[in-house]
Amino acid sequence: AQHNQAASNYLKPLRTLHHPSILVVICMLCSCSSTMPSSMLKLKMKPRKRKTPSVTNDTNADYICVMLAQEKAYDCKDYLSIPSWRSGKEKGSAIDEYCREQIVEWTYRVVDYFRIDREVVSVSLNYLDRFLCTRMCDRPLFKLAATTTLHMAV
Repeated sequence: AQHNQAASNYLKPLRTLHHPSILVVICMLCSCSSTMPSSMLKLKMKPRKRKTPSVTNDTNADYICVMLAQEKAYDCKDYLSIPSWRSGKEKGSAIDEYCREQIVEWTYRVVDYFRIDREVVSVSLNYLDRFLCTRMCDRPLFKLAATTTLHMAV
């Protein structure tokens, strides 16, 4: 009788699930042993001891050196002053200051039209400049990249 009462106490929360196979499994576990299912499955919650990393000045200096090295990989160069950028594949396809200025004005018009915060333009152009530092492109790809970075910044 005590065993059945203990089993019914475990089944009370499970009856809300309305899944007969779970009830069958619990009943089988209860009938196989005179102990409770939780002790049979050894479900004991023991807190884990967390290791605290020992941070010294040497490791801090190492972290800073690594971060500075990674930061140099993301430096944005003046891609418009690079001679290979100046000479495009075709005469009218090279990106110059005028082309970038037109993209900046267009980006501000789009942001103002949709009443988006103007800070988005700064983020978008940062993405665009970082992209253009890594690869050379012509005007159609430049327009596509500007549109994509604006979408990413929004």
